[in-house]
Amino acid sequence: MEEKELLFLGIDIEKSTRKLLNEKLEELGITEMTELERNAFDYGVDLVYQLINMVTALEDDEDYVVLTNDEIGTEYDIEELLSKLETK
Repeated sequence: MEEKELLFLGIDIEKSTRKLLNEKLEELGITEMTELERNAFDYGVDLVYQLINMVTALEDDEDYVVLTNDEIGTEYDIEELLSKLETK
């Protein structure tokens, strides 16, 4: 059986997605907003990041958060994660 190399990617999700969001807004020509519209937009974006941070916050007994398609946090051991990788 071929041994699979397990890779981990470290990324600042908020920083990288904010950059992508700004690029997408420029691409779509959505750069001019009133102050009220911009405040509402920024509030919505900030709320999404707060929710992401709440979901991915590590508790004392947790070591890693791995992005999967699970809607409810599900624990996996390394073999189960490798198995999910193989079924893709």
